[in-house]
Amino acid sequence: TAPAQASPYIIHHTSDTRPFISYLSMSPPIKRNRTQDGTSCPEPATKRHCIHEDKKMKRVMANRRSARESRERRKQLEVELKSTITKLTKDIAKLERENKEMLEKIRTVIDLWKKQSAKKQQELKDPMHKNGEV
Repeated sequence: TAPAQASPYIIHHTSDTRPFISYLSMSPPIKRNRTQDGTSCPEPATKRHCIHEDKKMKRVMANRRSARESRERRKQLEVELKSTITKLTKDIAKLERENKEMLEKIRTVIDLWKKQSAKKQQELKDPMHKNGEV
C-alpha cells in the first residue's frame, strides 16, 4: 500500500476556537490579537488596531453612560421644575386673594375718610350745625 499523501490544507485553531483553513502555498494565517480584556478582536488586525477598538468601545460605553445620566438629570430637573411651578402657582393665587382683600380694605378706609372729610367740611361751613342748633 502506498503511504497516505498529506493534505495540502492545514487547519489552524485560533484562540477564539473558530478553526480556519489555509492552503500551504498561501501565506501563514494572520494572528488574531487579543484586546486588554482577553477577548479576541473580531477581525484579523494588529495589536494597535485592537487597542484602538478597545478604546473606541470604552469611549462609546462612556458616552452612553453619560447620555443616560444626562437624561436622568434632565428628568429630575423636570420633576423639580414642575413642583416649583405648582408651588408658585398656588402662591400667586394666594397673593392675588390677599391683594383683593387689601384693596377692599383700602376702599373701605378711603370711603370712611371721604365721609369724615365731608362731615368736617360741612362743620366748617355751618358752625351752627356743629352744636346741634338749627
